[in-house]
Amino acid sequence: VNVVTPRDIRDFLKKLAAEVSDTYAVQMRSRLVDLFNEAIGEGLIEAGKNPVSSVKRTKGDVLRSRLTLEDFWKVVAEARKDPLMGWAARAFMLALVTAQRREDVKSMLFDHVKDGFLYVEQKKSQGRTRLKIPLTVGLKALDGLTIGDVIRECRDNIVSKHVIHHLRHVGTARPGGSPHVVSFSDVFATFRDQAKIAVDPGKTPPTFHEIRSLAARLYADEYGAEFAQALLGHKSAEMTALYRDSRGKEWTEIKARSA
Repeated sequence: VNVVTPRDIRDFLKKLAAEVSDTYAVQMRSRLVDLFNEAIGEGLIEAGKNPVSSVKRTKGDVLRSRLTLEDFWKVVAEARKDPLMGWAARAFMLALVTAQRREDVKSMLFDHVKDGFLYVEQKKSQGRTRLKIPLTVGLKALDGLTIGDVIRECRDNIVSKHVIHHLRHVGTARPGGSPHVVSFSDVFATFRDQAKIAVDPGKTPPTFHEIRSLAARLYADEYGAEFAQALLGHKSAEMTALYRDSRGKEWTEIKARSA
C-alpha cells in the first residue's frame, strides 16, 4: 500500500465515475479513506500519509427519483392485490408512518409496543439511537392514520412476535416468520414496476428507502423540521429538546405537537 499515490486514487475514482456512476465513486472514496486509515493504524503507512485525503471530494449526482405520496399509494395498492405478499403493503405503511429504515421496520416486534409508545433502537447506530415514539403520531396526509393504527392492522390470526411477518407459506418462508431484509427492497421494486411509476429522464426509479424520505417531507410539513429530524433519529448541533444524544443510555421521547 505504500506505493499507492493520490494520483492513483484520483485516476481510479475517475474511472469508477465514468464506468459506474458519480455516486458510486463518492461512496468508494469514503471507503478508501477508512481502508488507508486502518493501514496507518497497523503501521503500514506513515501517519498523515493517507493518499486519499488529498484527492478532492466530488459531489455525486442524486440520480434516484423521489417518491410522491400519490405514487406511494399506487405501490401499496399493487401490493394489496397479492394475497401471498400481504406483509409487503403493511411494511410500506409502517415505514411511512414511523419514518424508519427497512432494517428497523423488519426488526419491530409487538413487544416493542408498550404503554402507548413504540420503542425503536436504530440498527444503523448500533443501538445508540433509541427512540420512544407515541403510537398517536400520524399524518393528516394519510387521513389521520397513526402508528398505532398501522400496528393494529398488522395483528392477525397468525402467531408471530414480528410486526411484519409472512401470512402464508411462500417458498421456504413460513407464516409468522420475518421476511428477509433484502425482500423489503425487492418487493417494493416489484410492486413499483407493476404500478408503472413514471421516472424522469436520467433518473433511476425510487427504492424502498425513498419511503423514509417521503415520510421526512410529510412530517416536516405537518409538524416542523425539528420534529421530523427527531423522528428520523438524525443528530444535529441545532437540535432542541425534541431530540438529544443519550449515547444509548436513555430513550429519546418524540414529543408530538399539532401542526
